[in-house]
Amino acid sequence: GVQAARLAYALGLPLRHLPARFDERRYPDAVQHVTVDGELVPSGLLWADRLCVPESGAALEPATLIASGTHEDFVVPFHPANARALGPIERFVELAAAAHTPLRRHVVMHDRETDGVVAVASAGHGGPRALPLARQDRHGRWIDLTDDEAVPGEHGQSDNAHPEKRPLAIALIGREAEQRDVYPATLAALADAADAQCEPLLIGFVAAQDLDHENAAAVLAAYDGIVLPGGADMTRVAGQIAAATYAWHTRKPVVGLCLGMQSMATAIARLALQTREVGLMEAEPGIRIASFIPIHGATWGNNARPLAHRLGRQTIDIVPGSRLHAMLGDTHEILCNHRYRLNPELPGPLAAMGLTIVARDASAGIADAVEAYDHPFFIGMQGHPELSSSAGRAHPLLCAFIDAVRQYSR
Repeated sequence: GVQAARLAYALGLPLRHLPARFDERRYPDAVQHVTVDGELVPSGLLWADRLCVPESGAALEPATLIASGTHEDFVVPFHPANARALGPIERFVELAAAAHTPLRRHVVMHDRETDGVVAVASAGHGGPRALPLARQDRHGRWIDLTDDEAVPGEHGQSDNAHPEKRPLAIALIGREAEQRDVYPATLAALADAADAQCEPLLIGFVAAQDLDHENAAAVLAAYDGIVLPGGADMTRVAGQIAAATYAWHTRKPVVGLCLGMQSMATAIARLALQTREVGLMEAEPGIRIASFIPIHGATWGNNARPLAHRLGRQTIDIVPGSRLHAMLGDTHEILCNHRYRLNPELPGPLAAMGLTIVARDASAGIADAVEAYDHPFFIGMQGHPELSSSAGRAHPLLCAFIDAVRQYSR
């Protein structure tokens, strides 16, 4: 997928994609990338967005895509997940030939002996190389190996930048395979922010499923800051709540993204109400006190309506005088993907603890960001700022987080 995005970028063409089938029980975040026009697509399409390749939109069935190829040029990735949905690529090639749609095949070649160097070349023997060699940096971003040094754009600095500085140690609460291979946006966005702040970065991957209130201090003490990422796997919530509670008590900088914000707010609601019987309804449908409830506000049972899905680009209004306002201004556009909102009965108890709502949607019914004034950095955003980041264009929230981590680590 990333090599198709690189090829589309090099040729100045749009990217189109076919239906894919993933095992979402093993990889719940495989289809969690949000497009600006409100589509939920495979997470690997992040790389097309980072290169500013024209919008890929929703998946197209083979016949529709092949028909459009008669009047426009574009690039199509073909991944094993496409083969599971559609069958082998040869079938697609045969359909294109039957429709008299021109098609040029390229193959991706991975050389394990050169630290993951990848080339894209014409499918025929001895065909010309279509793209320069490339490899991923330690944070998953793709680097063109023909350049002598990293430059803004697709090339990051973080592999070798500022060796004289002690790297900032960040705990990313998620398994490494999840954050690298299934949903790579958070790791890449943190590296973008570290580059923007001229800070070397050392990421530690901490599985949320292995964290609890008893071991959080021992596991997280060595880190300078904590990132609670988004995701669709509700088994991560308990560990995220434990990490947020630890960060609150130790005053260690922490940022929460989507599910991460929900976990942060839930952690403080438990402290405010002095009970652990507070939880996300999505993760614990029978919880006594729901911290996050369905967006439509309907009750459970026979009268429940389908969940509203807030998806795509949304404009939020930010409270003047807040830290978030200093970062983003009066309004800001975020990419959203959620069906639950903060329980409207909780802002009071949260505020009593020092955690306030600092951004809302246009209806004022959805809390889009929370922050603690009397904490080095305790800010969560309901949207996905990591999806609006790229090398050379880091998101301001993550830049501010890196700056707070630097101050804390001194």
